[in-house]
Amino acid sequence: MIDKQANKQLSKGLKTKERKPGWWARRSRRKLLAEILSALENYDIKSVWAHKDFVSAVERRPKNVTMYVEFSAKAADGYAEKIGMELDKTIKKQAINIIDVNSLLPSVKEFVFKDVEQVR
Repeated sequence: MIDKQANKQLSKGLKTKERKPGWWARRSRRKLLAEILSALENYDIKSVWAHKDFVSAVERRPKNVTMYVEFSAKAADGYAEKIGMELDKTIKKQAINIIDVNSLLPSVKEFVFKDVEQVR
């Protein structure tokens, strides 16, 4: 029979532990986010969201970055595509997708916002 202390240690060892990304990955991700946000400052934007795994650098080497943006009331419809093209010219390391939050359906918006974190 297993005593209480050994049972506690066994159950603790069987749990999966989330590993924090290294300082270099977190630092480079912070620099990339700062670069994206500085490029977005020129436009009339209320707030910006990104996926939690991207912000915390858990996701390694993302092929493309998706940013969810809420524009002010006076922004035009095709504004998100224009900003996406401008960001692709500015930041050549990553493919950045800009999605307007107001263009999402409510059910899709609810699903997406479970996994995003406000960046600005």
